[in-house]
Amino acid sequence: MKSVFIIFYIMLITFLFRPTYSTYQYFRLSLQWPPSYQQKYGVLTTQKNFTIHGLWPQNFSRPWPQDCSLSHSFDRNVVNILGRQLAIDWPNLNGQKWNNKFWEAQWKKHGTCSLNNFKQLQYFSLAIGIKNKLDILRMLENAGIRPNATVTYNYNDIVDAIKAKIGPFEPELYCVMPHNNVVLLLEVRVCRDAMGATYISCVNNNNSCQGYLINIPE
Repeated sequence: MKSVFIIFYIMLITFLFRPTYSTYQYFRLSLQWPPSYQQKYGVLTTQKNFTIHGLWPQNFSRPWPQDCSLSHSFDRNVVNILGRQLAIDWPNLNGQKWNNKFWEAQWKKHGTCSLNNFKQLQYFSLAIGIKNKLDILRMLENAGIRPNATVTYNYNDIVDAIKAKIGPFEPELYCVMPHNNVVLLLEVRVCRDAMGATYISCVNNNNSCQGYLINIPE
């Protein structure tokens, strides 16, 4: 009987002090370059600007939160409210017909972890707002860094171009090498505080581009 009580007590304590969907410390916004995505995954895309991969609540140390609330399902009315803007800024690069599934997956895995501060509409609006104010393609072009099938750029030059807009905060660059030993810039990731208000340096970076000459294909 005593052992049963102890087990029950442990289960109760675990339940009362379990992590909630509000336990995150900052956001990581991941923006992907469609021509690189096309070369890596062999899909056709007409997108010629950076698009959103995801807005991910993170912690400064692992574990990172995900799948935080099964009770907050994806509300398709959000798609109707945001309209065409969501399809432009956050498309499924495998095909627009899978947009809803992509948005739903991102909401369930990542968005629900920010529910303490952002409801679904606010979450998607926040990502779109940050992405469009950042305007990475124009930022790079202002620094003389333009998509080209053969030209390559230094890692530091790309990072410095981004810092010219966001300040002295470290972004994360994610590269792939799908063929011919050409290193392609696939994603640029920037980090903001837990309210999405100000930039901070990205920590726990996977800077797979560092040390390489980087191509940004057309």
